Amino acid sequence: LLILLLNFVKKMKKNQNMGLNGSVNAGWGYGIDTKLPKQNGGVNLNYRNGKWNLFGNANANNRSSFRTQTINRNFYKDGTKISSFNQIAENNQESHYIGYKIGADYFLNKKTTLGLLFNVNGGEWGQPKGVNTAKILSQNGKLDSTSITKNFDKRSWNNYTGNFNLKHSFDSTGTEISADIDFA
Repeated sequence: LLILLLNFVKKMKKNQNMGLNGSVNAGWGYGIDTKLPKQNGGVNLNYRNGKWNLFGNANANNRSSFRTQTINRNFYKDGTKISSFNQIAENNQESHYIGYKIGADYFLNKKTTLGLLFNVNGGEWGQPKGVNTAKILSQNGKLDSTSITKNFDKRSWNNYTGNFNLKHSFDSTGTEISADIDFA
């Protein structure tokens, strides 16, 4: 996918602070209903010196959950119940995500900036353990048969994007033109 955009916009002036700045975040939670943990964290850094502005971030999270699904079906013929189907599905679910972004801006002069950005995201999700138990009951409610199914499901994904951009400011009121080329 290749996208070319031209934008004529008015924007606020950028922060011109020099040096290194950044932030760190972290979180932890515990599901009251699932009794399973959830974590996330990340770091953002920016370094500006002279004509260069370098920046990047990384974020990750892990989540676990548990789900129970109950299905009860009754089957009738001519108004009389002939059998029942009762199913309980219990599934652990997990997801993991990690993302990175790195980029640079180069200031050709006070009015013109070139930028480059790379972004990588990926993760996994699925159910490492699942059990479905189905019981079929006869007309009088006695157990006719039982089916137990164990399942495992794991999927992953990755997404890579890139951007090259050019911005030129025409005047001190913030009127500018920008061009972006994105690749995903």
